[in-house]
Amino acid sequence: AEQLAGAGWLLPEQRDAVQRAVQRDCIVPTPLEFARQCDLVGLRAGLEAKRAMAIDEMDEAEQEEYAAAHQQMPAVVSAHLCIGAAPEGTKSMRLRLAGISLGGSLWPAPDAPSEGASG
Repeated sequence: AEQLAGAGWLLPEQRDAVQRAVQRDCIVPTPLEFARQCDLVGLRAGLEAKRAMAIDEMDEAEQEEYAAAHQQMPAVVSAHLCIGAAPEGTKSMRLRLAGISLGGSLWPAPDAPSEGASG
């Protein structure tokens, strides 16, 4: 882009737009990859990075990928558990999962034997 602008083939604003597109394309992994990995922190950071890099200049493929990643945000958020800060001096924590309700499915199933029941 620099060479083309130097030769007069691109205006400075066109050169800058090409350079921003290269920066957007170099964000690895992409927000959609973070969504597929169920990485909430990475997904938020990836979407914000894309948004900060001239979102209005994205080509059609970039816009579709951005939208797909953004649409996955609710599912990624719902797959995470947010707990408060542990009390001062805490060395470890143990969490016990009592059940899950996700998309109309329950775990354990309501008719499953309870823990410790003999069968």
